[in-house]
Amino acid sequence: MSKTCFLLIHCDWLWSENLVLFVWPVAGSPTQYCGANLSARRKEMALGNDSLILGRLGHHGPPRILEIVAWWGIIPASLKETLVNHGICTAIMTLSNPASSPIASQSERLTLKYLFWFSLPLALTFLMMSGSAPLVTIGITWMHDADGERIHLSAFLITFATSIFLYSPMFFARNVAIRTVTDRRSLYRCGSFFVFFALISSFILILVSRVDVAGDLLFGTLLSTDPEIAAMARGGMLAFVPIPVLVALRGMGHGCHINNGQTWYVGFGTFLRLAMMALFVFGYAINSTLTGPVLGGLTYLVGISAETAFILLTLWNKPQWTEAGEGPLLTYRQYVQYAGPLMLASVLTQINGPIMVMLINRARLPEENGAAFNLIRDTSWVMFSMLHAIQPAIVAHSTSLQNLRTLLRFTCMLVSAITVCVLAMALTPLHKLIFVTVLKVDNQTILRLTFLALLGLIPQPLTNSANLFLAAMHTRSGRTGWVAFGTIVGLAVILSGTAMIDLSAYNGVLVAVIALAVYNFIAAVVQSVGLFRGGFLQAISPATIIEQLNNQPNPRDPTISIREPTSRRTDG
Repeated sequence: MSKTCFLLIHCDWLWSENLVLFVWPVAGSPTQYCGANLSARRKEMALGNDSLILGRLGHHGPPRILEIVAWWGIIPASLKETLVNHGICTAIMTLSNPASSPIASQSERLTLKYLFWFSLPLALTFLMMSGSAPLVTIGITWMHDADGERIHLSAFLITFATSIFLYSPMFFARNVAIRTVTDRRSLYRCGSFFVFFALISSFILILVSRVDVAGDLLFGTLLSTDPEIAAMARGGMLAFVPIPVLVALRGMGHGCHINNGQTWYVGFGTFLRLAMMALFVFGYAINSTLTGPVLGGLTYLVGISAETAFILLTLWNKPQWTEAGEGPLLTYRQYVQYAGPLMLASVLTQINGPIMVMLINRARLPEENGAAFNLIRDTSWVMFSMLHAIQPAIVAHSTSLQNLRTLLRFTCMLVSAITVCVLAMALTPLHKLIFVTVLKVDNQTILRLTFLALLGLIPQPLTNSANLFLAAMHTRSGRTGWVAFGTIVGLAVILSGTAMIDLSAYNGVLVAVIALAVYNFIAAVVQSVGLFRGGFLQAISPATIIEQLNNQPNPRDPTISIREPTSRRTDG
């Protein structure tokens, strides 16, 4: 029987078939199977229960060879061994598992249309997140009368803000999983890393809730909270104890589905969370005697539990679960090196809220400006939340300069659309329709301050997106220290800058809005310095994160030239 040689040829112009398996007699030449011979059909060779699917070329003429590797997902290790043992092939050129994923093949055909449908469920996910807090707020107001409503709402807001701060490091599990999880082994490694830190967050929640020294230090000394509200807030923190672990596992599952190009799982999971939260609040909670913090904590626990279960259960037949995997894994030390700065940046970002409150309290009319800032914060989240869909799109798809150009075009289109919405809100009677007619705000001073602050939101889609875009690029490249450094410098600039200004002559809400824009701008500038100091090529490289952290040469780098192999003759 004539022996054959199996080579996997990576062609730079292919789309979904960018990883193509060619089979030809050793005496022949691979180019005779290129072009029209394969573009018209798919070929298949069966061997026992396994089969090799020969991808179709979508272009005529011989391909430009960028690399020659054996693709573990197409040729299982057992099948490769069988082929060699039976003498069916003379050679299978192999490298270690490239730790790629289905998204890698999709990234070769990156188009604006694909990015739109890829990002739409993610954008809706971030938008739907804004609906969680109003559900809890409505439930608390329905449960308690006007006198108790203020206390219970205040206690819940303190509990919620504190809990979010403690488990905020888990928020980056999604982007880290996109870059690190490719099979079952890496899934376990990523999950165990984030669950470890999630358990630390849960322990701190228990400590603050049950130990008086810790609780009094946080709520009494640092936050100067009323003792009655502090006691109520501490009691509600127990309901948040399991949530850090759930958020870590949910983020890991999100990363897997995003890597597979199936973002609708993420969107449906968020919808399921809102539905379960609404069912709990209006089906049970409002008929009970729960305090505001306990009601809020249990509502989030029910919703996030349902969402996490859905996200994880739908991974059962995905490559991240079915493929055992081989090759090197990130060590826990490398996880700390890679994910640690992102987790630190997430914690520091949460400090922005208290800083804005401090600035407002130093300015004129703090009560009215504080109320206006709450309106602006909620409004801006609804308008800007969809920008967060940029990050997973970049982390998953920035594998070449061509893809980066498409991602930039998509980002610019999204930013332009949101900026138009902000302009319409700030410069047309639309703001009166929303705040006066819909939200029923009748305090003229608060309305005037809110309308003034809307003007300060105009540049924020650009500054926010720049910060998010560059942070995603560094997440892609593995140089995540620049993300934390940008966050630290941004916070330092607004703190030092406002410390030198007498804010009592200014409206606090406008100061806070401008400070947020300056923070995002400074963070983006710092990260851009890091990107152009050796990080740009890494950010658009198809190299795995292991190769980048270990400074290994990337065998899939298109700048590496590999000569087309010459044909050889052997006896049958």
